[in-house]
Formats: sequence, structure tokens, C-alpha cells
Amino acid sequence: MQGHKRWDKAVVSGLENLRDLVHQNMIPALERCGIILSRLLGLASFHEPQDNIGFTGAQIAWLMDVVTCLLLVSHKILLVVMDELELFTAFSSWLRLEIDKLVSSTLSEELSEKEATMDNGRVLQYIQRYLAASPLALYLDKVGKEDWAKDLDVIDGGPALLDLLDQQLQKRDTGAPYMAAFPNVHFLVDYLSARAGVVFNAIAEAERRSVRFGRTTKLDIASPVSRFDVHMTAVPKTVRQRHRPHRHNVLTHDRTRRRWTASRLPPLPPRRRPVMVRPLRYPPKQQNVDQTNSLRLSRRDPHGRRPE
Repeated sequence: MQGHKRWDKAVVSGLENLRDLVHQNMIPALERCGIILSRLLGLASFHEPQDNIGFTGAQIAWLMDVVTCLLLVSHKILLVVMDELELFTAFSSWLRLEIDKLVSSTLSEELSEKEATMDNGRVLQYIQRYLAASPLALYLDKVGKEDWAKDLDVIDGGPALLDLLDQQLQKRDTGAPYMAAFPNVHFLVDYLSARAGVVFNAIAEAERRSVRFGRTTKLDIASPVSRFDVHMTAVPKTVRQRHRPHRHNVLTHDRTRRRWTASRLPPLPPRRRPVMVRPLRYPPKQQNVDQTNSLRLSRRDPHGRRPE
């Protein structure tokens, strides 16, 4: 019982993680790469052939074909994972039912109801397709070096990659010999990285060639520099941080002495804080004595008597 629960949890969690990884990360990343490559293809078609921009439209189109192959493989993986997860759920329920039958001495009504509602067709499909070997091995398993080199020679400069990949998948389904390394995810990712690296290096080289540096200008003084005048002053930290971008070395020429002198720009004076002017508070106005007396006379006592 415990071994079955651990096996069920491990298989279900692994398939769900693989499904989320492909659906939420891999497919959106490949779609984003396709958008960027389509922009580069538009730039390549906009520029004339003699303009050296570092890449051509054929190179970008080939990279887009590789990305399209990866998208096809990703969707195939997603379909296989979802199908295997559904069939494994039915197989796990059937296996749990068989374990309960072996544990219990008599066949109860609950077990008989479960056996009547069991989908035996899905159980058989899982046993035939996924129990012995998973189809995911075609896309995720390791590939031998011989198959890797052989398939790499075939796809370099060959036909359209998407049509070739579709043909190889159909051959694999029919049982005919097929290219074992071409549908593999690691093979396609490495091939895309190598091709993209060539394009990126060509773009960087074209940018280096497009940068032109002017001729160097040498500043020569008629007489050698024999004296230097250096002053050291203590500057507060707040002023130093505030006026740091304004402190530059200035080279001035003295015509009378016929020499150049180096000096610093004087720091700007510190900012003065604004003086806060507070309004004066005047004392409240005093009421007239007659007015206060009249107010007192107007007020009556609760018993009808006037205040004294």
C-alpha cells in the first residue's frame, strides 16, 4: 500500500511539473524568440545587400526554422504528457483495486462497484504505450555521438527543417528507420545556440568595423614643464559630494611667463538654508465693558431670576 502511494505521487507530480514547465516556460520563450527573429528578418529585408549589418535574411530564416521545430517538439511533449497523465490515473486506480482485493478476504460491495465502473480500455492503453517505455524518451533521452554527428551533417544546408522533422516523426510512428537525434530537445537547442552564436559574432564584428576613430592630436609645449603648483585644502564631506561634478582640472597658459599652469575650478559656495518667517500672533481683542454687561443681563436664571 505505501509503495503504491509513493509511486503514484512520484509519477503524478513528475508529469505535472513537466507539463507546467513546457506550457508555462518553454513555449512562451520560443514564441518570444520567434517575435525577435521576425523583427531581425524585417531589418535584413529593409537593408540593401551591400549594407554590412552582420547578418542576412537567410541566416535569420534558418534560425526561425529551428525555433519552429522546437515549438513542434514542445507541443508533442505536451500532448504526450497530458495523455500519459490521464491514462496513468486510470491504471493507478485499477492497481489500487487489485491490491485491495488481495488484502481483503471477501469481495465487498464497494469493491464490486469500483470494479464495475473501472475503465479497462484506458488501463490497457497505458500498459501497451507507457508501462514498458515512455514515448517521451524520443524527445528527452540521451543521444549517441554517432547519431548526433550523422543527423547534424544531414540538416546542415539540407531541406526545410520543419518538413524533415515531420517526416521523421511519421516514420517513427510507422516503425520505419528514422533520425534518432533530430527530434531530441537537447540536439535542437544546441544546434540553435551554435547557429545564433555565429550570427551574434558577425553582428559584433560589423559593429566594430562601423566604429571609426579619428587621428590622434598631440599637444606639445615649447618649453619643458619644470615646476608644478599643487594646493591641498580640506573640503567638508557634504560640499565635496554636492560639488564633485564641478571640480575639474583646468590648463591655462600664461603669456608673460610662457608656461602652462594647472589649476582647479573653485568649489561653489554652499547653499544657504532659507529663513522661515513665522507670522506674529496678536492678542485677542477685548470686548467692551458695556457689551459684556448687556450680555450678562440678557441671560436669565433657570428659576426666573436675573443674575446679580
